[in-house]
Amino acid sequence: FFSQGQHRTPTMSAFTSPDVKKEEFRRYLERSGVIDALTKVLVGLYEEPEKPANALDFVKLTLGAPTGVDVEALKAENDQLREKNDQMTQKIVELTKKVRQQCVLFEPRNPIARPRWATGRLPPNSIFA
Repeated sequence: FFSQGQHRTPTMSAFTSPDVKKEEFRRYLERSGVIDALTKVLVGLYEEPEKPANALDFVKLTLGAPTGVDVEALKAENDQLREKNDQMTQKIVELTKKVRQQCVLFEPRNPIARPRWATGRLPPNSIFA
């Protein structure tokens, strides 16, 4: 098929694509300080005279994450609080509508809702009569 010296090889980009992605990710971790933080934690674990029973808890604690937290319970509580928040928000909307309706009923331009003194007719037992 090919004459001598004309054999085809796949381009280098076909082979390096996953490697390029890995290198970009490594640089991202380095820029964001993740590699330094993990290195410090692992060195601390290595230098620990008595190795902890749970290395993962040691790493979490060293990085500042709380240990012994029931994540599922927190998620359930969060869902309940969000639902209650939605209910309370709806209640606020309903009460706001009610207040606006009441304000319209007692608006001074509404002759039905005007107090007697605003019409100029005072009750007979008024101190101003």
